[in-house]
Amino acid sequence: MKGAEEGEDRSMPLAFMDACCLVSLLKRELCLAFAEAGLCRLFWSSKVLDEAEWALSRMLVVRDGAERAEADAHAASVRCSLEGAWPAALVPDPSAFLDRCPLLRDANDRHVVAGALAAGASLIVTENLRDFPRRKLAALGLGAMNAQGFLASCFDRRPEAAARAVGLVRERLEGGRVLLKPFPVALAQAGLGALALRIG
Repeated sequence: MKGAEEGEDRSMPLAFMDACCLVSLLKRELCLAFAEAGLCRLFWSSKVLDEAEWALSRMLVVRDGAERAEADAHAASVRCSLEGAWPAALVPDPSAFLDRCPLLRDANDRHVVAGALAAGASLIVTENLRDFPRRKLAALGLGAMNAQGFLASCFDRRPEAAARAVGLVRERLEGGRVLLKPFPVALAQAGLGALALRIG
């Protein structure tokens, strides 16, 4: 079990990422920027990365009309970037914790709970909150938040550092002409309106 490292802020959120929060560009980039700024610590598993890679490729084909080969290549490159830049985030094999996981609405989500337990995380970041009942997670010492709530709570803990991290993401995405709309609008459309309000 990983948990907090020696010398690390014990109040820092330790978050296990569900695949859905790694597929969205803004959610992924902001969570990573907050982790880089020391506002949180992130974890995921190989299975989560498998799911995120598949979902990202499918989204690019269905939503954006990309060719399958192009979409697969882009999704694979995002995964490689995550693996290369964040090796400590990978929980090697959480299967030993599956026996401790409760029955969930979707049995396929049990690996996410197992990953969080293996990581020593305090919460799961997911957009599928209905699939992770609060009472069942609490019995394991876990909570669940969506990306908006997670980022907003991290922002409120250290507003100045968080604002700088958001600014770096904004500068990178706007400079690379990745966003088709103004940054605050893109945040709101990505379901991150609470963060848009915090940066003004």
